[in-house]
Amino acid sequence: MVRPVNHRWIGALPKNWADLEDLKTKMTFNGTYDGERHQILLINKLVEKNAVDPGDYHLIELIELELQRLRGFVDYVFEDMDVFEDSYKRGRELLNQYRLRQEHR
Repeated sequence: MVRPVNHRWIGALPKNWADLEDLKTKMTFNGTYDGERHQILLINKLVEKNAVDPGDYHLIELIELELQRLRGFVDYVFEDMDVFEDSYKRGRELLNQYRLRQEHR
């Protein structure tokens, strides 16, 4: 899945109101993403400990992709197909790498 915010800082630090609004938007997206990510990891732990019905749940291998571009406040309001196409392309590349690793095990 694609992380809405990178692990590292990209771009200049906030210097004005618009930059701060941009930062708040990114932090909101990151918080939502992090909550979803932790729920997946929690279910994985519960499955591994046989604490949930295996008929209802299964392990999910989570592979995270980071956006490789800086997105701003207005960019989140108006979606950009390049973001989706780039993420799809990178996701396919990672999936192919994953499949090759699985075949060599």
